[in-house]
Amino acid sequence: MNFRSSVNFIEPREINRDAPLFVYLPGMDGTGKLLQRQSNNLAANFDLRCLSIRIDNHSTWSDLARDTVQLIKSELTHKTNSEVYLCGESFGGCLALKTALAAPSVIKKLILVNPASTDEELRNLNIPSLIVAGAADDLLPSVEEAQKLTRLLPQAQMTVLPQSGHACLLENEINLYQILVKQNFIPAKYALC
Repeated sequence: MNFRSSVNFIEPREINRDAPLFVYLPGMDGTGKLLQRQSNNLAANFDLRCLSIRIDNHSTWSDLARDTVQLIKSELTHKTNSEVYLCGESFGGCLALKTALAAPSVIKKLILVNPASTDEELRNLNIPSLIVAGAADDLLPSVEEAQKLTRLLPQAQMTVLPQSGHACLLENEINLYQILVKQNFIPAKYALC
């Protein structure tokens, strides 16, 4: 299957070639529309892209990861800043891990929001990682999964959102950009907003 037909980026509102590339990998809906609540804050300091996975896509994890890496590399050819922040939520968190394993030299930082994965090969993934877990997640045991990932990933740190559920990025009180700032997960020059 041609990777352009299986995964694509949603057309960005604005392109900032000088800012780090922030790639959001969506949850099960596959549309990336759930990021809209967070996009204004993130786009102020990042060149924001959101992956879209076709509903009729039946690719394997390996194929999705390979195609996502190809898409990111293609995007980087048009940029002056080659830093990539890869953010995956829920299902997208699993894909983010597979993508980072497929191309660790491409990813500068990894952000996982309520993911589920305990793949032992993650011990070899030496990328700064932030795992965000909603303590009130009724879909997954997100805090326990985040603790497992923090033990597996050599450079992982975890933050727990005490009142948040599984779709925490949709919640009014949650500002992913401010979480990144508070956790010192982005350089000071990007933490000005």
